[in-house]
Amino acid sequence: MSDHTLTESAAFTPWSFRADSKIERTPAIVGEIIYLATAGGGIHALRALTGERIWTQRLPAAAASAPIVSEGVVVLNVGQGDKYGGGAVMVGVDAATGEQRWESPLGFSGAAVADQHGRVFIATSKGVLRAVDARTGVIAWRTDLSELQRNRGPYSHIFTINTPVSPMDDRVLVHLSTSVCYCLNAGDGSVVWRMHYRSSYNSYSAAAVLDGLVHLGTGDGGLVVLSADSGKIHYAGRP
Repeated sequence: MSDHTLTESAAFTPWSFRADSKIERTPAIVGEIIYLATAGGGIHALRALTGERIWTQRLPAAAASAPIVSEGVVVLNVGQGDKYGGGAVMVGVDAATGEQRWESPLGFSGAAVADQHGRVFIATSKGVLRAVDARTGVIAWRTDLSELQRNRGPYSHIFTINTPVSPMDDRVLVHLSTSVCYCLNAGDGSVVWRMHYRSSYNSYSAAAVLDGLVHLGTGDGGLVVLSADSGKIHYAGRP
């Protein structure tokens, strides 16, 4: 599969494509190919310049997540699981052909992201983070953040992960609703650092990393900036 991107000089003519049913999830664009999944259980690969269909396949059930493309595999959560992802399944289909490569009974709720090493990070509503190999569907590691939080004080283990996690080099950042940010080793899920910066309201911000600093939006409308290496607070501003 080509990894080059569209250029300004590339000829483009507006086009349309009629899918088998509603497109409720954000398509993935990799190079010159668009991957989109539908509420009717279809998945399509199209040429971005022309809308030409490359392939169409059927999923085991309707897509319940946006497609993620990593290591030549399109990863999706499918099926109507409960709020914890139970009852749904995760599948990986070949990005070049659409043929299913693997299926895992460990579905998930919410969004997932991939890093440059082919690891797909899935944060569940139960506070568990899993790293899955995009090529095989095998779980590389599992870290239970609710257990890590359990000894941090009364009710500290009660939280949600409201936004996708953020890969950063060989680490991954997880921002909890309770004003806590974890930095985990992307290779094994071990804790590199943890910072509790305190806010009066639940946070709904993913971690953004720039120039060695982690930027977090707080639940009370403020901004906290942490060191990406240590988690030390560089700046904390409140409205």
